[in-house]
Amino acid sequence: MRFHNLFLALLLLISSPSMVFGFQSMEGKLWPDLVGMSGEEAKAKLEEEHPGLTVQVIPEGSMMTMDYRTDRVRIMVDGENKVNAAPRVG
Repeated sequence: MRFHNLFLALLLLISSPSMVFGFQSMEGKLWPDLVGMSGEEAKAKLEEEHPGLTVQVIPEGSMMTMDYRTDRVRIMVDGENKVNAAPRVG
């Protein structure tokens, strides 16, 4: 039993999350191809490609929480509602 637990712990340490748990991590993911699109177009594209993400369109300079969430993408838009920076997970 002890060997079994040690083996499982070692497997978790050396394996990627997708190997062990069957999912692909979105941490650190960027979408530079969305820069220049309208905020709503970019949001629709992300929601279609990644239905598990919470996608928010945020006007540049808005106040927001600083917590880091791997299930959220914030799309920053300028005064013309155009994406002005590559959206990223967080």
